[in-house]
Amino acid sequence: MRPVDRGPVPLDAAGQARTVTAYANWRADLVARLGNYCNYCERPIYDSPQVEHVAAKSTHPALKLEWTNMLLACGACNRAKSDIDCPPTTHFLPDTHNTVLAFTTRLATVPGAPPRPACLIAPAPNLTPTQTKKAEATIELCALDEIVVNQTVTDMRWHHRWEASLEVEHSRQLWNTLDAAVRAEFTEMIGIAAKGIGFFSLWYAAYADEPAVKAELLRVFPGTALGCFDAAADYAPTVRLAGDL
Repeated sequence: MRPVDRGPVPLDAAGQARTVTAYANWRADLVARLGNYCNYCERPIYDSPQVEHVAAKSTHPALKLEWTNMLLACGACNRAKSDIDCPPTTHFLPDTHNTVLAFTTRLATVPGAPPRPACLIAPAPNLTPTQTKKAEATIELCALDEIVVNQTVTDMRWHHRWEASLEVEHSRQLWNTLDAAVRAEFTEMIGIAAKGIGFFSLWYAAYADEPAVKAELLRVFPGTALGCFDAAADYAPTVRLAGDL
């Protein structure tokens, strides 16, 4: 899960902090700041990303229209999250934590004939028991480890993540065959591919040992929380919330 920074409240034509009468009116600003990606599953959203309340509007009505409570979500993540309370004390949130430290992916098999592969979200292996519990709660919150297979399936996140993982793996295999002179040019191509395919965390993990590629990923994915990555340490992930992640 990509850590994001939505930035300060957008300004109106007079240079004043904007206010809205409908939370959907933040959509264009959120897309401009964060890109057209789900802030939970990381899929690209090409048609009307949903404006999502981090703290549910049903339980926190005072935050219903607040810029600081808004993110973007795909329909599947937004439906799963619903109005479940998810404070940062019990969940890892992309606008609060360095979520790239909290999660990894795992492969699974989709039942059926023939069986199909899936790629799901799992807690990172090096978390403390308390952190693992928070990661599991976040995964459950957005159903990021569920495989839905039926005749009217509308949740294909497991499949889209799997397809993206194949593209990322192929990219890395090509990278491993290149000499240093060619890699510099190929880095820009990786950025172009990653921006279109989405799933920042898959790319970041695949190129964890390549600081130039990580720098390019941070550049092309808008709204990535740059403070979560230490440029002086080859863009290694750093703790964002003191005492947590």
